[in-house]
Amino acid sequence: MMSCGVASLSLSGCGGSGSSLTAPATGLQMRIQWPEVSRLLPDATKSVRVEVQDAGGFKTFRVANRPTTGGFSTLVFFGLQPGDLNVEARAFPAADAQGVALASTTVKVGVSSGNQTNLQIALASTVDRVEVSPASASIRPGSAQTLTGAAKDAAGNLVPLTTGKTRWASSDASVASVDASGKVTAVKEGATNITFTDTESGKSGSSLVTVTNAAAGIVDRVEVTPTSNPMTVAQTKTLTATLRDASGGALPSSPGTWASSDATVASVDSTGKVTALKVGTTSITFTHTASGKVGTASVTVSAATVNSVTINPASTSLQVNGETTLQAILKDSSGTILPLEPGTWASSNSALVSVDSSGKIKGLALTSSPVLISFTHTASGKSGSASVTVSAAP
Repeated sequence: MMSCGVASLSLSGCGGSGSSLTAPATGLQMRIQWPEVSRLLPDATKSVRVEVQDAGGFKTFRVANRPTTGGFSTLVFFGLQPGDLNVEARAFPAADAQGVALASTTVKVGVSSGNQTNLQIALASTVDRVEVSPASASIRPGSAQTLTGAAKDAAGNLVPLTTGKTRWASSDASVASVDASGKVTAVKEGATNITFTDTESGKSGSSLVTVTNAAAGIVDRVEVTPTSNPMTVAQTKTLTATLRDASGGALPSSPGTWASSDATVASVDSTGKVTALKVGTTSITFTHTASGKVGTASVTVSAATVNSVTINPASTSLQVNGETTLQAILKDSSGTILPLEPGTWASSNSALVSVDSSGKIKGLALTSSPVLISFTHTASGKSGSASVTVSAAP
């Protein structure tokens, strides 16, 4: 493992930095030399977190953010007992040690009062594996498909990769080539492994790409149906994505992602269920994971027309001075419940039962027959009512 060896304590791994470690009776001072481009510490590092635990079990940490100017940072630890120190260093892609660690290590070093201790620390990359998606693909000569590569730590967390420190390669470029963005271009029939490598950690992953002229079984396009979808606010509708080969034959369904170009107009869930939210237009797409093929449908949302108003509950009883709140429910012609819009509450006998602008009612006096509480929708003039009776308090 390489290290810079600049001073008494050097931090290195996918890059390198140096620091000076002095151990007086009660403290420790660390001077970090930040790596330059091509050094061993990951280029993406924006902060380093160093945690120290002394011989008495006391644990403390400091964070050094990469300076905008100058190449050094100093970390000072106080109140440490001489003896064996556990030192943990981790490099992060964001300031203040935020994000998933890019590289880390833990070492033990013995220090004594008044003496200087030399130590080299190697920061090992936290990248546990590199994955390429999709893991396999079939494409025809002359067509192209873009693969994606991602690095993960042992817990499965995504680890940010340094720009310019990754590499795509094809095991047989005469079958299919790949560019720096992961775009694979099929040349002739055959099979090749497309490999994505994180050059800082040395980890790589691959995808088996088969190039064939056979149309059957290869996703040529995605159809989303219905293709045009007029909807009203609050309405829901489920779209269907069908995979087809070049001959038009339907293929078995396989994973993909639904998305809305404007989720404020209409949203879509993982099953293709669309919910209209406000007046406007949006495109709903399904992207097939393995092939990258995309199908699209349009959604146009218009204002819903209120067809009926109901009150919940439809009838209720109160005692004198008792209160409760009624709910007005607006529905369109299909029975879909619509968002509540402005309207007016009224009582057929406000001396017996009152109602305020929010639908809150109060029993004022005994009733010999039900009092009707109504809500009239302002825009449509539609109304609904509930019956209320008032009895004596016990």
